[in-house]
Amino acid sequence: MNGRTSGAAQFKDVVVRSAILTPLSHLVSFTSLLFEGRIFWASGVGSVGLVLAFIVMSFALCLAAVLAIFGVIHAYMAGAEAIERDGMLPGTAAPSWSIADSAGRMHQSPPARGLQLIAFGNHALKAFPSLLEGLRGLSDLDPALDIVILTDGYSSLTAPFFQLVGLSKFAIVNGSRSLYARYNVRVAPFVIIVDSAGRVRASSLVNHDWQVLTLYRIACLEPEPESQPGAYTPAVS
Repeated sequence: MNGRTSGAAQFKDVVVRSAILTPLSHLVSFTSLLFEGRIFWASGVGSVGLVLAFIVMSFALCLAAVLAIFGVIHAYMAGAEAIERDGMLPGTAAPSWSIADSAGRMHQSPPARGLQLIAFGNHALKAFPSLLEGLRGLSDLDPALDIVILTDGYSSLTAPFFQLVGLSKFAIVNGSRSLYARYNVRVAPFVIIVDSAGRVRASSLVNHDWQVLTLYRIACLEPEPESQPGAYTPAVS
């Protein structure tokens, strides 16, 4: 989807800039050491300080080059292409868990019946009002749909926020980073829809209401018996 790709591309650009600018800052810092060495030499300390400064400078340049290489590699490994592969393959087995929600009720995944929509995020979803309206509209469209807000850890702000925006009917489940990793989710907001058989029916990064609705429609399609996991859900764009 366009939002997913652009967000991932922005993330990649930030990492690339960091990979370049950080070694550059090291270079500037150690260049100042060189001038200090020249000052030492001019002050009568002798050439030893200048030689040491050159040695340090050479080491800094090598280190900066190595840092830049690793930074660029990291950018390409964790950039747009990598984020496009987040989530789970349709048809694969979703993680199973049973956790008490913010109201103290035990909540489980996969659901006992029907479909379950897992929205990955917390009170930071306030930055995505269209997404929240999409979840609200989807709940009205299909009251039987089990919508779960799965956080990556406890926050005292999450449950009050959803109460404030009138979405307290959603189950707020405090997960963990390790649980996110089991779903292969690194960025939010992300939505994964699973069925009662424990199969992933749809999986995608989402930002807007129409994307949530499209993902839900994809999840409602009956999977073909002969199909096998191996293709991601079509990008919602």
